[in-house]
Order: sequence, then C-alpha cells, then structure tokens
Amino acid sequence: MHILVMEASEFRRADINYESLFGNLYVLMNNAGKSVSEFITGTLGTNKKICVVCGKGNNGGDGLVAARELSKNNDVTVVPVEGKSRMSTLLARRAMRSYKGKIVGLEMLNDELKRSDVVVDALLGTGISGNPKYPYDLAIKEINASKKTVVSVDVPSGMGSEIAVVPQYTVTFSQKKDGMDERNSGKIVVADIGIPEQVFRFAGPGDMIYYPLPRADSHKGMNGTLAIIGGLDYYGSAVIAAEGATGIGIDLVRVFTSTQNYPIIGSYDPGYIVRIMSDNQEDFVDELMKNSAILVGSGNGMGDLAGKALQIALSLEPKPVVLDADAIKMMGSRSYSGRQNMVVTPNKNEFRILTNKDPTEENAERLASEKNMVVVLKGQTDIVTNGDRTILVDGGNPRMTMGGTGDMLAGIIGGLCSKGIAPFRASVMGCYILKRSSELAYSQYGLWYNINHLSSIIPVTMNNLVPTKKD
Repeated sequence: MHILVMEASEFRRADINYESLFGNLYVLMNNAGKSVSEFITGTLGTNKKICVVCGKGNNGGDGLVAARELSKNNDVTVVPVEGKSRMSTLLARRAMRSYKGKIVGLEMLNDELKRSDVVVDALLGTGISGNPKYPYDLAIKEINASKKTVVSVDVPSGMGSEIAVVPQYTVTFSQKKDGMDERNSGKIVVADIGIPEQVFRFAGPGDMIYYPLPRADSHKGMNGTLAIIGGLDYYGSAVIAAEGATGIGIDLVRVFTSTQNYPIIGSYDPGYIVRIMSDNQEDFVDELMKNSAILVGSGNGMGDLAGKALQIALSLEPKPVVLDADAIKMMGSRSYSGRQNMVVTPNKNEFRILTNKDPTEENAERLASEKNMVVVLKGQTDIVTNGDRTILVDGGNPRMTMGGTGDMLAGIIGGLCSKGIAPFRASVMGCYILKRSSELAYSQYGLWYNINHLSSIIPVTMNNLVPTKKD
C-alpha cells in the first residue's frame, strides 16, 4: 500500500485549518492518544508495566491521553519531564487533568524505566529544530539506554537530530511524516485520527504559517524585492500588480516598463522604483538580478519587447519567476521544460491557449508535472498544483471577475516568492489572501467595490491572517 508522506509543517497547517472549520482540536488529541493505546494493547498485550514519558506540548498531551486509556488494563506511570504544572498548551493541560494515575518527577525516570516493560515516547513532536535541550536530551538518552520496547507518539522525539529516540514502533497520525523510515522510527503504523481530507486539500488560515515575519534587525531588501516587467502596453496592469506586491509587505518593487508609460507609472506611487526597460540586455539583466523574484506579463501585450522580456526573465534560473496574462499566451511556442521556480497563473481561456486542453484539475496537474512548474488555474475555486500536490482555494464572490484581479494576484504571488516562500506555498497563500480580501471588500461595499478598494484591504487581510507571535 502506498503511504503518502508529508513534511512536518503540513500537520501544523492541518491543525489550524481543522480548528477553523470544526473548532475543537481536543477531539484529535483524544483520538491520537486512543490510537496509541489501542496499538499497544493489540500488539503488546495488557497487564504491562508502562512508563509514559511526556513533554510539555501537544505531543505530551497525546501521551497523557494514551496513559489514561492504558491505565485501564496496565500499571502505568507518567513522567512529565518538565513537571506536571508546566504543560504549555491548553490541550496538554486538559489531557493532564484527564489522567488520574501515577505521576513521578524526572529524577525517578531511570527507576521507572528499569521496572517497565514498555516505554511510550511522547516528549517532542514535529515542531522542533536542532538537538533537543535539557531535560529532553537527558530523557532521550535514558530511554535509549533502557533497552526496553519503545513506542513513539507521532514521531520519534528528536528525529533528524543527533539526539533522538530510536523506537521499536512509531504510531504516526494521518500520514507518514517526511524523513521517517524503519531505521529511525522502527515499524511505522499510520493511525487515522479523524482529520477530514478537506483539511489537507483546501486552503485555510493554516497556510499563512509559511509567511516569514520580518526580523527586528532586518534592513531594506531583506524582506523581498520584486521586479515587475509590465505595463509595456497597458500601464494600469503593472500598477495593480505592484499594489498587490506591496500590500503583502515586501520591501521594494521595481517596475520595468516602456518609454511611453514610464512617466505615468513613475508618478503613481513614490515608493515604486520605475525604470525604462533597457535595450542593452546586459544592463537589463544586471537590474533584474538585484531583485529576489520577477513577475512578467501584466499589461505587456504581445509585441517584440514583451517577447524579449519573457525570454530574459526565463533565462535567469533559479530566480523565481511568475508569468501572468500576455506572458502566458506567449509561452506556447517556447521551451520552458525543467526550469525551476516558475509559476504560471492562467485563467481558463489562457489555459486552453497554453495547452490546447480543457482547464481541468487533472490537466493542470499534468502540465505542472511535465513542465516542472506551479500552475495556478484561476476560477471560482482556484486550483494550485505542482504536479505532486494540489490544493484548492475556494471563496470570493462574483465581483472578482472585474478587471485587475488577475494582475493583483500575480503581484501578490510574486511578492510572496520574493520573500523566499517556496513557489507552491506562495501561490496557495496568494490565492487565499486575495479570496479573503475580496470577501472583506464585499462585506463593506457589496458588489460595488473596485480594484482600489481591494488594494487597500489587502494589508487589513494580512493583519487578520498572519500570526504575529508563536503559540
């Protein structure tokens, strides 16, 4: 049977999306702990001496629920390594209150390990980086030295670091985590804890965890610089794209445009750096290389200058490049297979021009896979795919058919790419931001909001969606 493998952050995303849809995450913790208990009972039997070693977070909470269930038919001792009163999340504290059995301190861990038949590792989950620190490093070393049968909860504590539990079994939840194998996790059992598929398949507030907040000591340019090659024919498209990019919080937008539209775009916002697209290719490339991502196509038309801009942008691999509007229409006859970090944002008609196929999810996935790109197929429900993974973004309202929303989306995605967010994540996030912004605009103006209203609301949406501190 094929087991889907996902990176650890995907499960933090899923938790947030689940909570936004269904509210109560304790249901999942309860199901997780019960699945560990059921595995141990079914595999190792009952009437065992079991030591459950818990951290202070939600992984520890899963372990406490398992301890509660196991204590019905076993001699169970819980060792919360930071102390019973130091559980750090509401869910973990609730799990601690639900457990009524024996609890001892860290100083008794070695004695409890010696008397135990089974050890449950519920110290650390997927959210750590680097080597575990005290008291977790001590607990991990003592668990490994005990030579007892160890069952890890979700992932072996410290997996991927130099200090990690090496269990005989790991009961992981929903899907196998990236990096897990039999060598570091023992026998891997995937338990269904009741997370609906829609939590993984549809975008939600959890997708905003990938947005990098500026560091306190950051300086200009560290938080994203985007080159927009746009407005060669229609200046408004380039301006709207620039507004989308600045709205999500990047440091700098450079717009490269035609001679006739240079003064118009240049007078629109003093924060934009506006340049005439140079005839000297070497100079133009040097200017583009100053930026962390490139957007091509907004308002460019189909002329020779637009074709030159597209060719140059595609050549600057692996710099992320977003192709929109006319750039997509020009792609059909050009070779772009294998280029890294490329996003295309077609509407349904542009998708047909690009592929000569119907704009379906299956065809979008095939295009993304064959051409090694991220495809954002825009519609009432946006389809975002890199060929391996597809996420749907629904919502919005009928007013999103107005001119400029596609330019704004391209600017948002380009801006997010410029902040170092992976193109797939940036594309999902960009679609989600625009859909939520349109809903907020609709709540204020009904069907009579315009592109300027939408532009002004994007920073409000960001303030609502981006977590500004760790939980």
